[in-house]
Amino acid sequence: MIYKPNEDALKSIGVEEQRQVWIKALRSGTYEQFFTRMCDPAKFGTACCLHVAAIEVDNIKWEDGFYALLGGGGKIKSFGTPCNLYVTAPFANHAAEAGFACFDENGHVYGFVEMNDELHFTFDQIADILEGKEVNCRNIK
Repeated sequence: MIYKPNEDALKSIGVEEQRQVWIKALRSGTYEQFFTRMCDPAKFGTACCLHVAAIEVDNIKWEDGFYALLGGGGKIKSFGTPCNLYVTAPFANHAAEAGFACFDENGHVYGFVEMNDELHFTFDQIADILEGKEVNCRNIK
């Protein structure tokens, strides 16, 4: 299946410099990809793609994502953390809200939450979408 970037949606997320920081972090190998939550509190260095953005672009601490989940509309909600991720992670929150970052050849649209948690895109594949490249995915769950 071929997934194409929605360039208008991607350009609406922060500024180019912020997107480049996120792309570099996704490709760095620093983080172990995690699914369905921001991270695994029992395993330092795990993160979903949006948690990587929150850490690297918004400069939150890794542990501030322990109890953060994505709620209605893709917004990051903080449950029991000392910080309010709506306020402290505006770039990551905007990326979550940006909606349709890519679409498949059948016209279905996907945001970063779906790419990470449902489609199981790798961090490199998510970075490719952010760079405006098509992704040919055979690893879809």
